[in-house]
Amino acid sequence: MDCDVVVVGCGPAGSAASFFLASRNISTICIDRLPDARFERYHSICGECISVKGSKTAGITPDEIRNRIKEFRLDWPGGRSSRIKIDGLIIDRVKVLQRLRRDAEEKGAHFISSSVVEVKKIPEGFETVLRDGESIQSRYIIGADGAFSIVRKYLFESRPEKILPVEMRVLNSPPELPETIRFTLKDKGGYYGWDFPYGTGRSVGAVRGYLEETEGLHGARYIPIGWPDTFVKDGAVLIGDAAGMVNPVSFGGLRIAFESAKHSAEAIASGDLQRYEKWWRKSPLSDRRYMRLSELFASYDAAQYEFFSRHLGGGFWSGGIVSVLTRPRLAWAYFGCLMAIKNGW
Repeated sequence: MDCDVVVVGCGPAGSAASFFLASRNISTICIDRLPDARFERYHSICGECISVKGSKTAGITPDEIRNRIKEFRLDWPGGRSSRIKIDGLIIDRVKVLQRLRRDAEEKGAHFISSSVVEVKKIPEGFETVLRDGESIQSRYIIGADGAFSIVRKYLFESRPEKILPVEMRVLNSPPELPETIRFTLKDKGGYYGWDFPYGTGRSVGAVRGYLEETEGLHGARYIPIGWPDTFVKDGAVLIGDAAGMVNPVSFGGLRIAFESAKHSAEAIASGDLQRYEKWWRKSPLSDRRYMRLSELFASYDAAQYEFFSRHLGGGFWSGGIVSVLTRPRLAWAYFGCLMAIKNGW
């Protein structure tokens, strides 16, 4: 079985890439290791939060929206809270993936449920070897296979700088603030917990070991942070989580998954893969302040957080301006926070 492009991984990035490729009449095979029931369960483990701007890339429809979000709230160690008005959504991730897959199949893409055990560079392009011994040859290959990407491992010989295990629970209790996404920073490690509206209930989550809730539907997954030196190599492309593109401050990955899928498909269609690399390097989604800020917060203790957030009780914009004026050496960090709120989800 041969095709123009093999996409490894059928999550948000892989399903979107398959749709964008098939829409351009590029023969595409998308492979995922999880059968339907496990696939739906796995992709239900997510805060499912995305900005309205980010949702447009995937064409989110009204029936795929669980909640509309109007406010971002950040609770600092020590009791201060920062708030800022935003325009966001809580989506039904599984519905979005099902629709992207259905639309991609209608345009000619093929989806296979199997594990990829090896990918090889061959003179004609790439050979993708499946669990049953079958192999697929393609001119291009897209790695959209998450934190432990086999495409990244075999073809790019790298891994993310950090892989964070996160836990989530879905609770039936109504949210205290139904149009607010709420983050609570921990006083060490730079980690946070989230509390989001989830239909009529709530989703709560945190890095493993920090989740306080013990009831409700439980799930766990891994968040990769830290991208490689290049996303393109000899016709191989990394997108979304496989590329470690998750924002290292907000841990948001849905917008980046959809946008990287779109731009990688455009680059393949144009025959110029460097176009994709150039997009990412110039995008505000890849601002290096995010990683620097993540490392700064990871080093902070409660007293340092108290110092950093002293003027950030209340409005983030007004408090941020005061913080920049009174602590110019940390101006980059305050701007980094605002950029993460604007672009990191």
